[in-house]
Amino acid sequence: MVTIDPATGQMGSSVGVVSSWVEETGATRALLVNQGVIGNRGTAQTFTLPTTAAQGSIIRITNVGAGLITIAQNASE
Repeated sequence: MVTIDPATGQMGSSVGVVSSWVEETGATRALLVNQGVIGNRGTAQTFTLPTTAAQGSIIRITNVGAGLITIAQNASE
């Protein structure tokens, strides 16, 4: 990702690193900001976005299972 500092106009870059990864084998999971989730289930999984997240927050999802992953918005969104 390319970033521009609004104060100085300088360009930079960010690779969007998450602080930790967790494996999820259940049918549902509430996603957390700055966390990566590895979906690992033979059937469908639904991951729900956080209620709030600051601009620029990162959530990463990858799938190693056979089931599809659905990303759901939170009820307050």
